[in-house]
Amino acid sequence: MEPIFYIGVFLLGLSAGSFLNALVFRLGTAESMLWGRSHCMTCKHILEWHELLPVASFAMLGGKCRACHSPISVQYPIVELLTAAVFLLIYMSYKNAIFLASPFAVFGGQANIFWNAGGLLFYFLAATLLLGIGIYDFRTKIIAPALMWPFFILALIGLAVQWFSGAALAGIAATVITALAVFGFFAGLWFFSKGRAMGFGDAELALAIILFLGPLLGVAALLFAFWLGALFGILLIALGRARLKSEVPFGPVLVAGAFVAMLWGEALLRAYFAIFL
Repeated sequence: MEPIFYIGVFLLGLSAGSFLNALVFRLGTAESMLWGRSHCMTCKHILEWHELLPVASFAMLGGKCRACHSPISVQYPIVELLTAAVFLLIYMSYKNAIFLASPFAVFGGQANIFWNAGGLLFYFLAATLLLGIGIYDFRTKIIAPALMWPFFILALIGLAVQWFSGAALAGIAATVITALAVFGFFAGLWFFSKGRAMGFGDAELALAIILFLGPLLGVAALLFAFWLGALFGILLIALGRARLKSEVPFGPVLVAGAFVAMLWGEALLRAYFAIFL
């Protein structure tokens, strides 16, 4: 039965990635983000069901629209495969009880199938929103409120579940205080640099990430983001794709840092403390 679950999660991730592509391309346009038929971005050809299969349709069509033969953005298969990979990693981590701080694990323990499924869907939805935020910011250098606020609300739901499950008030308070402190720091950078050092949306995203992950993993996510951002910037400069003064969106690396913290944060922190402390 185990391979069936892996295949199911992979296909679910592909579908979520396909939905994300449509969402990201429609954000900021007059089109509805949730309704309306998918179509070619060039000739407006309405896509048939066999042209909407994640990854497979792109390959079968040779990366071109069937009607006008204009190139289809490679973002489509990349986002679909990326989302499927993230879903698989989340499933494996959750299955092995690595998400020890899951707000849903407190209901009946790991043996409770209902709450395990709820927790897994909770993380799948959060991952979809985070990926959407990062992808849209990468394309436009804007943190989309239409994606950021649902993620923020999801983080608050996680805190509420912990509260009603009897979690220690001190832990919840530490999460909120840390999130507000980091938000204040990032918002200060935005204000005093007049938006050159950081966008206000980045401050909002950092707030939501810490509310979602908790104080320890949340701060770790920010540290991972700064390291990943530095490595990415150095790579772009080395390849001649950017200069020291080039503006690089911070949202994607914040999202990447959040995933690193969520999936491997505890293991990385234990290794760090074992080596340096």
